[in-house]
Amino acid sequence: MNVKRFQFLLTLAIAVLMMAGLLALLSGSLSRTAHAQGTIRYVAPGGSCGGASPCYSTVQDAVDAAQPEDEIRVAAGTYTGINNYGGLAQVVYVDKSLTIRGGYTTSNWNTPYPEASPTELNATIQGRVMVVTGTVDVIVEGLRLTYGNADGLGGHGSSGTDAGAGLYIRGAVVSINHSEVLSSAVSDGNGGGVYLYGGSLDMDSSTIQGNSAANGGGLAIYKSTVALADSHISHNTGTTMLSSGGGLFMDDSTATIRNNTFADNDATQGGGLWVEDSEGTLSGNFVEGNRAGNAMGGGIQVERSGSLLLTSNTIQNNSAMGYLGLGGGVRLTYADSTLISNTIRNNKANGSGGGVSIQGGAHLYGNVIEDNTVNWNGAGVSIVYSDADDASTLTANVIRGNNAESSGYPGKGGGVHLSLSDGVTLTRNLVQNNEAHQGWSGLGDAKGGGICIRHSDAVLINNIVTDNWAENAGSGLQIEGSDPLLYHTTIANNTGGDGSGVRVVKGDSDEPSQPELYNTIIANQTTGVYASGDVLNVVRLDGVLWWGNTDNTAGGGTFFIFNDIPPGDPAFVNTAGYDYHIGTGSVAVDTGIDAGITDDVDGQTRPHYEGYDLGADEWWPLVAVKTATPDTVEPGDVVTYTLTLTNATDAAMTVSLTDTLPTQVSYLGPLTYNNGSGGYASGVITWTGTVLTSTPTFIIWPVQVASDVSGGTSIASIATVSDAYGLFQTDPALIMVSQSYHYIYLPAVLKNYR
Repeated sequence: MNVKRFQFLLTLAIAVLMMAGLLALLSGSLSRTAHAQGTIRYVAPGGSCGGASPCYSTVQDAVDAAQPEDEIRVAAGTYTGINNYGGLAQVVYVDKSLTIRGGYTTSNWNTPYPEASPTELNATIQGRVMVVTGTVDVIVEGLRLTYGNADGLGGHGSSGTDAGAGLYIRGAVVSINHSEVLSSAVSDGNGGGVYLYGGSLDMDSSTIQGNSAANGGGLAIYKSTVALADSHISHNTGTTMLSSGGGLFMDDSTATIRNNTFADNDATQGGGLWVEDSEGTLSGNFVEGNRAGNAMGGGIQVERSGSLLLTSNTIQNNSAMGYLGLGGGVRLTYADSTLISNTIRNNKANGSGGGVSIQGGAHLYGNVIEDNTVNWNGAGVSIVYSDADDASTLTANVIRGNNAESSGYPGKGGGVHLSLSDGVTLTRNLVQNNEAHQGWSGLGDAKGGGICIRHSDAVLINNIVTDNWAENAGSGLQIEGSDPLLYHTTIANNTGGDGSGVRVVKGDSDEPSQPELYNTIIANQTTGVYASGDVLNVVRLDGVLWWGNTDNTAGGGTFFIFNDIPPGDPAFVNTAGYDYHIGTGSVAVDTGIDAGITDDVDGQTRPHYEGYDLGADEWWPLVAVKTATPDTVEPGDVVTYTLTLTNATDAAMTVSLTDTLPTQVSYLGPLTYNNGSGGYASGVITWTGTVLTSTPTFIIWPVQVASDVSGGTSIASIATVSDAYGLFQTDPALIMVSQSYHYIYLPAVLKNYR
């Protein structure tokens, strides 16, 4: 793996692990403690508890007799009796704080085994299975709740719509562990399996399966706090033509949803999950095989949830194949949500956004969006109606192998499709091996194998657009009626159709296109840049390296080209392996202009040597990283500096460096290193040696922070490095001195009062 890309991925992984630790702390804060021990009450079929006492024949009898904080242990068996507590029909009605546990046998009341000894509460479609209501705290463990029916029972908010067939929770705090909610239904209501309103739910290691409702076939959560972990939500369905959230429906709530499986759920929209006006985190979930039958969000639908974070989820094999068909994997509607480090693959949509469909703003960082398909626009990512007030950002994503396969209208944007959107920013993305197909003939052209920009004034920075294919036009990028700005773009080896790296044409309403490209590499295409035959289509290129194109420019549009670099090999590292970093001998090195961009596709600093490199990659043959441990200290603390040198070339390299210590620290020593020779004198560290290609070099020395440094001071330290190709400085290693508060205690003085 390329060293620079490895370091970026390592940094991203560390960030995700730190986030996971934070999520663990947050989930820990939601974890529940057992109730104070009250009386243990026993339930067994026929009231025969094997000598345990007090003994009851139904769970409701035990609940009625219980005092708050009692525990009810229920033996294996099926309990079906319906009561009418609260004027409604259910098997169990709870309005006091209790613990109810199943999975026992009459010969073992100490250790429950719910799988071997299932305890089933079965409503036989005659009412709800369980109701928990009031300001109570209830723990449910090892129970199987089945065949609930909430038709005609009302209960949703103030509307009175039917709700909660399996488990109905209103205003209570409930913990569900190692339990199952199965085969329960609300014909035209909310929460076939579980319904929660105005309360709190902590569900762990449980199964919600085979339930149905109009909204939230599996679970419906309203105005509540929910923590879902390690659970399986599958084969739940929506019951109406406008159903939402086959697996989970959540509105106006706060959630921590982690490490769950949402599989094979169905609804009109939000096949797996529907999240609206909510906040929190979805992390580490597996969302697979869900379907949005006629609308949007095959896997996940999110609306107006700006504080929602989706991280480290796997979202695959979901579909939105109805008439609208938006967002096979994820649909974000004016959500302003953030997606980090998710894998979104093998999803399918009929209309747009096979992987991700965005209307309005959203923020995607470090996701892998691959092998998704769509019948029209944006097989990987589709963005519409994003503007300066609700702008989308795509940063450091891998968007590859997606296919606008177009069984009908021609496909546009195999990787990314932008339409009617201003303010969108694409930074440090890899857009590679995507395709746009024609579909039925006579309905227009398949355009934009990699990226299609239509009526959208986007900004693209440090992107790699390579090896994409379009059946008709714009093999790499298609620009229609748009004025995008492209900085440091690598465009290479795009094929199919007209074979253009960039194709510039008017939009549907004769709106001209006037893109500006700065510091660009355009290589190995039939046509580098094509501008259609209208002089109002204007292409400005400032700093460009052409290489291996049959024609660099074509068409009757207007071209303004500045700082046109003499043709030369960009020396890509390994095009056969799709690695478009530039290597030794690249003509792109130090030949660009200052376009105001201070980093590259890997997040490394520009410029590295004396000038800016063309294309997405800034050449760093030697990667030097300086760190301080710990990085937050008190005055007088000891800090260890570590300078790591990594050779990214294929030959050993002689390197020397100097490092002047900040005035706020003093050298302690010793200076250690795993090769070469070094020393310390008069506040300066020096080192010289050979950095091998296979083994990083580590240079380490401890220092002490001065005792008189003020709290809040930031101490920056930079090393100056000379390698075989030039001189550069590391990014600063930062030490932050904590704010300190010192209390002075004056001696007490006894006064004589006369």
